[in-house]
Amino acid sequence: TRCLSDWSSDVCSSDLIRCGYIKPTLKIFGDRNRLKQVFVNLLQNAIKYTDTGYIEIICNEEGKLCNISIKDTGIGIPEVDLERIFERFYRVDKARSRAVGGTGLGLAIVKHILEAHSSKIEVKSEVNKGTEFSFKLKKWFLNKLNFVKILTY
Repeated sequence: TRCLSDWSSDVCSSDLIRCGYIKPTLKIFGDRNRLKQVFVNLLQNAIKYTDTGYIEIICNEEGKLCNISIKDTGIGIPEVDLERIFERFYRVDKARSRAVGGTGLGLAIVKHILEAHSSKIEVKSEVNKGTEFSFKLKKWFLNKLNFVKILTY
């Protein structure tokens, strides 16, 4: 577990990236390194495809879940490509992809990691307006029983 605000403070120092309020004590349950890979991948894509405007990280608590969105004002993804962007090696714009780099594996990896965390990634996009990726993760609670287990191991 790690405080979500720790990750957000690492990336929100850029003028391009805006972070909504994230409660400093909010912790999510999951594999720290794999979830970091999800955030890095989604943010790198947003940066690559956002020439002007901004990227926004939004985190809303919903009961025992945390709804996380990474939204940009970039070039967007055509509707015909939305179903395929999570396939391995799929590239929306082959010409631009060569210029900005990448293998076409990033979103497939993101999907796989989130599915391993019992989550599902969703995407909304409009060409020339931007893209929003969102997913939900379980919040981590330290109750008395968990605390006793931690102390005894």
